[in-house]
Amino acid sequence: MLRISLVVITRNEAQNIVRCLESASAVSDEMIVVDAHSTDETRELAAGAGARVLVRDWDSYSGAKNFGNRQASHPMILSLDADEALSEELTKSILAVKNAHSPGTYKFNRLTRFGDRWIRHGAWYPDVKIRLFSREDFHWSGEVHETLVNKNRVPIAMLNGHLLHYSYNDEAELAPRQRHYARLAAEALHARGATAGWGHLYLKPAIRFIRDYVLRRGFLDGRRGWIISLVTARAVHWKYIALRTLYLKDQG
Repeated sequence: MLRISLVVITRNEAQNIVRCLESASAVSDEMIVVDAHSTDETRELAAGAGARVLVRDWDSYSGAKNFGNRQASHPMILSLDADEALSEELTKSILAVKNAHSPGTYKFNRLTRFGDRWIRHGAWYPDVKIRLFSREDFHWSGEVHETLVNKNRVPIAMLNGHLLHYSYNDEAELAPRQRHYARLAAEALHARGATAGWGHLYLKPAIRFIRDYVLRRGFLDGRRGWIISLVTARAVHWKYIALRTLYLKDQG
């Protein structure tokens, strides 16, 4: 049977970590939590759920995830965020891979919850993620919204089932977190020498809203679809405003 190491990175994830670990326990032969000095009960809860907890200073999402992968006892990695969990169907799909001893690379669709509803259109769906892979073939890269780099260009298969994403409890959480990600993205762009013109500030947000709300049918998610599309478009504006501000600051 194929053996799998689960790797999760955390920082104050007491409200999420047990759900994440319990959902993955049926498919994982080892569970590793890389914690960035949480000040809540994350580490204690993770250890109680059967995980090996490693404490490490924070450097970046990619750095923490790559570190966790290197500590794993098995080359096959299941990478989850603390606010994610495996659906019953996805669990069965991964167990089928294990029982068939089919090492490889697998992706699945992430389904995000906003308040009391799952969002099935617009900016958030479909949202395919590669999360089951060999660490010999992949590594994480990027400071914001880290991505997997397919070093050996291996083929990727799709598994049935959803990766359940318990992202936002209510509307009050959405805009502040999007502003935070926008600022981090602006800083990354600035470090690469990028600049922002008026088209970035106003045209790109409008295009994003039309894409998500109309073309990707965000309107089918009702009021939540409108809010998500609007805030996502505003986040594009916030990103380029922050980038322009950084550029002007450098110019004195």
